[in-house]
Amino acid sequence: MLENLKKLFHKNDDKVLITIHGFGVNRKHEMDDFIQYATASKIEIISFNMFDIHDEDDDDYNKWILVAENKLQQAFDQNKKVYLLGFSMGGVIASYLAGKYPVEKLILISPAFIHFNIENYAGIAIKTGKKLLSGSDENKPSMPRSFYSAFMGCVKEHKNDIRKVSCPILLIQGDADEVIPTRSSEWAYEQISHDQKKCIFLHGGKHRLLQDKSVQDVAFLLIDDFLQDKLLPLKK
Repeated sequence: MLENLKKLFHKNDDKVLITIHGFGVNRKHEMDDFIQYATASKIEIISFNMFDIHDEDDDDYNKWILVAENKLQQAFDQNKKVYLLGFSMGGVIASYLAGKYPVEKLILISPAFIHFNIENYAGIAIKTGKKLLSGSDENKPSMPRSFYSAFMGCVKEHKNDIRKVSCPILLIQGDADEVIPTRSSEWAYEQISHDQKKCIFLHGGKHRLLQDKSVQDVAFLLIDDFLQDKLLPLKK
C-alpha cells in the first residue's frame, strides 16, 4: 500500500492534497494521524487553521472559507493538481470549493451536511461542549460562543453546493458517529448527479474518524485506493 502511494506521489510536485478541518478546537490537528501516515509516502499535504479559537470576533464563516480558498488559489497558481479532503464542517466547505474550482478529486470524512438537533445544538454544545463538535477536554479551551452560529450559518449557506461538484467523490463516515447522523452522507450521495462517487460506512467508527484507532487504518486504505482509481471505475 505504502509503495503504491510512493509511486503515485513520489517526485510528483504537481500534485497536492489540501485538507480542510472541521468545527472544533483541534482544527488542523484533526489531520495529524493522516499526515503522519501520508508523509511517509511522500504525499504533499497542505494543512492549516481556518479560524482563531482565542479570538471571539473571528466568527465570520465567510472569512474561514476565504482562508481555505486562498490555499487552493495558491496551489493552482503553481500549476498543481489539487485534491481536497474535508472533515465534518470542512467537508461542506470542501464541497463548495470543489464546485467552484477544477479539483481533481474530493474526499469527505464525516461531512456535516446534516447534524443532530440543528435548532438546539448550539445551546447544548455551549453547556456540554467538551467532546462533541468542539473536540475539547478539561485541559483545552472551548469554542467561543459566537462560533456556533457561524457553524450553522456555514452549513445552511453551502449545504447544497455538493450538487455542483463534478469531480470523483469519496464519502467515508462511521456508523457510530455521535455528532453527524449517517443520513448526512446518504443525503450528500443522493445529491451527486454523476456516477463517479462512493459512500462507505465504517462499523463502529466515531465522528473523528481519522483519529479513531479502531477504524483509521481502514479509512487511510480507502483514501489510498480512491487516489489510485481503485474504488471507482475510470471515466470512459
